[in-house]
Amino acid sequence: MKRMIVLFVIMSCVFMVNVASYAGPILRIQFEFGRKSCDCCGFGICIAEIILTIDNDNLLTKGDRKASAEVSIDGKSLIINFLKESMTESTINKYFGSGYFIMEENYVLPKEICEKLKIKSFIIK
Repeated sequence: MKRMIVLFVIMSCVFMVNVASYAGPILRIQFEFGRKSCDCCGFGICIAEIILTIDNDNLLTKGDRKASAEVSIDGKSLIINFLKESMTESTINKYFGSGYFIMEENYVLPKEICEKLKIKSFIIK
Protein backbone atom coordinates (compact mmCIF):
# COMPACT_ATOMS: atom_id res chain seq x y z
CA MET A 1 0.00 0.00 0.00
CA LYS A 2 1.61 3.21 -1.15
CA ARG A 3 -0.13 5.31 1.53
CA MET A 4 1.61 3.54 4.40
CA ILE A 5 5.16 4.01 5.49
CA VAL A 6 7.00 1.62 7.68
CA LEU A 7 9.48 3.61 9.74
CA PHE A 8 12.14 1.20 10.63
CA VAL A 9 14.61 3.26 8.67
CA ILE A 10 12.69 6.35 7.57
CA MET A 11 9.27 6.77 9.07
CA SER A 12 7.05 4.17 10.63
CA CYS A 13 6.97 2.55 13.95
CA VAL A 14 6.60 -0.97 15.23
CA PHE A 15 5.91 -1.55 18.90
CA MET A 16 6.72 -4.99 20.28
CA VAL A 17 4.30 -6.22 22.92
CA ASN A 18 3.99 -9.54 24.71
CA VAL A 19 0.66 -10.87 23.50
CA ALA A 20 -0.52 -14.41 22.92
CA SER A 21 0.19 -15.59 19.38
CA TYR A 22 -2.78 -14.51 17.27
CA ALA A 23 -3.31 -13.08 13.79
CA GLY A 24 -6.16 -10.63 14.29
CA PRO A 25 -7.93 -7.82 12.48
CA ILE A 26 -6.46 -4.52 11.26
CA LEU A 27 -7.87 -1.38 12.88
CA ARG A 28 -7.61 2.26 11.87
CA ILE A 29 -6.60 4.29 14.92
CA GLN A 30 -6.16 8.05 15.44
CA PHE A 31 -3.24 8.70 17.81
CA GLU A 32 -2.36 11.86 19.67
CA PHE A 33 1.26 12.00 20.78
CA GLY A 34 2.58 13.08 24.17
CA ARG A 35 2.40 11.87 27.75
CA LYS A 36 -1.04 11.35 29.24
CA SER A 37 0.20 12.43 32.68
CA CYS A 38 1.03 15.96 31.47
CA ASP A 39 -1.94 16.73 29.22
CA CYS A 40 -0.24 15.34 26.08
CA CYS A 41 3.10 17.14 26.45
CA GLY A 42 6.40 15.41 25.68
CA PHE A 43 6.87 12.13 23.82
CA GLY A 44 4.80 8.95 23.73
CA ILE A 45 1.15 8.09 23.15
CA CYS A 46 -1.41 10.25 24.91
CA ILE A 47 -4.69 9.22 23.24
CA ALA A 48 -5.70 6.40 20.88
CA GLU A 49 -9.18 6.23 19.36
CA ILE A 50 -10.71 3.93 16.76
CA ILE A 51 -11.54 5.64 13.47
CA LEU A 52 -15.07 4.50 12.68
CA THR A 53 -15.14 5.58 9.03
CA ILE A 54 -12.34 5.23 6.53
CA ASP A 55 -13.05 8.19 4.28
CA ASN A 56 -10.10 10.46 3.53
CA ASP A 57 -11.41 13.39 5.57
CA ASN A 58 -11.51 11.31 8.76
CA LEU A 59 -8.27 9.50 7.98
CA LEU A 60 -6.33 12.69 7.38
CA THR A 61 -7.28 14.62 10.50
CA LYS A 62 -4.02 16.50 10.88
CA GLY A 63 -2.69 18.24 13.93
CA ASP A 64 0.73 18.98 15.35
CA ARG A 65 0.59 15.89 17.57
CA LYS A 66 -1.73 13.58 15.60
CA ALA A 67 -1.36 10.63 13.26
CA SER A 68 -3.59 7.93 11.84
CA ALA A 69 -2.33 4.36 11.76
CA GLU A 70 -3.25 0.81 10.89
CA VAL A 71 -2.88 -1.38 13.95
CA SER A 72 -2.78 -5.18 14.08
CA ILE A 73 -1.44 -8.14 16.01
CA ASP A 74 1.21 -10.36 14.42
CA GLY A 75 2.18 -13.27 16.60
CA LYS A 76 3.38 -11.73 19.86
CA SER A 77 3.78 -8.23 18.43
CA LEU A 78 1.53 -5.20 18.18
CA ILE A 79 2.19 -3.58 14.79
CA ILE A 80 1.49 0.14 14.38
CA ASN A 81 1.93 1.47 10.83
CA PHE A 82 1.60 5.26 10.93
CA LEU A 83 0.28 6.83 7.71
CA LYS A 84 2.61 9.59 6.55
CA GLU A 85 -0.12 11.56 4.80
CA SER A 86 -2.03 11.81 8.09
CA MET A 87 0.78 13.84 9.70
CA THR A 88 2.00 17.41 9.39
CA GLU A 89 5.64 18.01 8.53
CA SER A 90 6.31 19.25 12.08
CA THR A 91 4.80 16.04 13.54
CA ILE A 92 7.01 13.92 11.28
CA ASN A 93 10.13 15.87 12.25
CA LYS A 94 9.41 15.98 16.00
CA TYR A 95 8.23 12.42 16.62
CA PHE A 96 9.94 10.44 13.83
CA GLY A 97 12.91 12.60 12.79
CA SER A 98 15.42 10.75 14.96
CA GLY A 99 14.55 7.34 13.47
CA TYR A 100 13.04 6.24 16.81
CA PHE A 101 9.65 6.74 18.42
CA ILE A 102 10.29 7.69 22.05
CA MET A 103 7.93 6.60 24.83
CA GLU A 104 8.55 8.70 27.98
CA GLU A 105 5.89 6.74 29.87
CA ASN A 106 3.88 3.54 29.38
CA TYR A 107 0.53 3.65 27.60
CA VAL A 108 -2.34 1.29 28.40
CA LEU A 109 -4.24 0.55 25.20
CA PRO A 110 -7.95 1.40 25.70
CA LYS A 111 -10.35 -1.45 26.36
CA GLU A 112 -12.39 -0.88 23.17
CA ILE A 113 -9.25 -1.19 21.01
CA CYS A 114 -8.20 -4.38 22.81
CA GLU A 115 -11.67 -5.84 22.28
CA LYS A 116 -11.54 -5.09 18.54
CA LEU A 117 -8.05 -6.65 18.31
CA LYS A 118 -9.45 -9.67 20.22
CA ILE A 119 -6.90 -9.47 23.02
CA LYS A 120 -7.41 -8.93 26.76
CA SER A 121 -5.22 -5.92 27.48
CA PHE A 122 -1.65 -4.73 27.37
CA ILE A 123 0.72 -1.85 27.93
CA ILE A 124 2.89 -0.24 25.25
CA LYS A 125 6.31 0.53 26.73
